[in-house]
Amino acid sequence: VLLEERMRLNTKTHFFSLGDRLYKIAFDVYGDSQYWYLLAWWNKKPTDFHCKPGDVIYIPMPLQEVLYLWNRDYSRVFTDQQEL
Repeated sequence: VLLEERMRLNTKTHFFSLGDRLYKIAFDVYGDSQYWYLLAWWNKKPTDFHCKPGDVIYIPMPLQEVLYLWNRDYSRVFTDQQEL
């Protein structure tokens, strides 16, 4: 994701605490825990185990724009790997 695109989106912040899980945060903000991977991708923390208490988790909004950017970037990675 380009810096300009990141700056264009609104973000909420969440301070990761003991017992937090990305899927729980996704459920709280997006209404669906299946979007945990967007938080992992946006914050460059592949799993909950890469988050420690006190870490700031940025929550990009709105969901539809975040999904668009993720799908665009994911398809680019897949296409680049096919060309190898």
